[in-house]
Order: sequence, then C-alpha cells, then structure tokens
Amino acid sequence: MEHLSSVCLLYVPFTRTTLVEPGPVITEFERKVYEDAEKMDLSGTDEETATIFRELYLPYSKKVFSSLGQTPEEVAEASDDSYVSI
Repeated sequence: MEHLSSVCLLYVPFTRTTLVEPGPVITEFERKVYEDAEKMDLSGTDEETATIFRELYLPYSKKVFSSLGQTPEEVAEASDDSYVSI
C-alpha cells in the first residue's frame, strides 16, 4: 500500500480536494451514544468529573445537537451544492 501513497503524491498538483466539516449530524448512532452515556457506570470516576459529565457535558451536548444538528440528507444536499466543476 505504501507504493500507492507514493504514486498519489505525484498527482497532488493536479488534484483538488474539498474538506466537508458539517458539524453535528443527527443520526441513530448519536442517539445511541447519549442513551449509553446516561447509563454509563462512573463509579470508578471521581465525583467532580462524574458530576461535570452528567450535569454539564451531556445536557449541553444534547442541546447543541438539537439546535444545530442536521440530518444526513441535509449534509449531503449542502455538500452537493458546494461542488464546482472546472
């Protein structure tokens, strides 16, 4: 596989790359992560960290996803609109 990456370097000057960073995307995976996090055993964690995780991080993270989250379809549509052919 190393030889393939070497060949790819030859084509870098002729290649255009677009990085898409959509932000929060609402998926089944995201929902399951929150369900599992709420049930997580934090008995081996110090109380301050466990409190911060449960009372600050989880609620804030959920709020960000619910207010800013996009569906995968919205991300695909926005990504598709941003491509320009030359």
